[in-house]
Amino acid sequence: MANVVATGDLRQTVNLAKSGKLRYVTYHPRVYHCSYVLTPRMKYKVSVFSTGKMISAGNHSEKAARNDLLTASNYLSEHGLIKEVNPGARIRNIVLVGALRSFDIRASLPSLEQLGKTIYEPEQFPGIIHYPSALAGVAMLLFDSGKFVVAGVKSFAMGFAIRKYLDTIAGFSDSQAVDKTHRT
Repeated sequence: MANVVATGDLRQTVNLAKSGKLRYVTYHPRVYHCSYVLTPRMKYKVSVFSTGKMISAGNHSEKAARNDLLTASNYLSEHGLIKEVNPGARIRNIVLVGALRSFDIRASLPSLEQLGKTIYEPEQFPGIIHYPSALAGVAMLLFDSGKFVVAGVKSFAMGFAIRKYLDTIAGFSDSQAVDKTHRT
């Protein structure tokens, strides 16, 4: 995985100006209408909005994203800005990045076109943009080098289905695929 985006909700308002005075919070209202929490126990910053909505982006696992949302919530609570609450976490998007040993765009194009909406304009973009019918909400970028980027994944289980799908369209078994994604 390259990136997990998760959201949380504090179910209460947050005074962003006050939060900006805390050591591990950044608040620049002219730049963006939220504060950013990044404590030493967190891997990536969490955006906190005055409505209590939160966004965690950049983590490499669902667990780390959930942990960062909870840590940010606890930090604000410990400093009296909110009542203690578990913000929950909802995974909104997982981006997968990896590579197959080989991938021939032109040879794969007819199969891809049968499996979903496919755009290939080599003068505009050096890869295929593919929206698989069987994987609703997913968009894939596939390159001749075998590298791929997949966005719109909502769960680990869906990630495994995508991996199998990529192996199928590339004509490889699971054992021939090289997985460059990592988990924490």
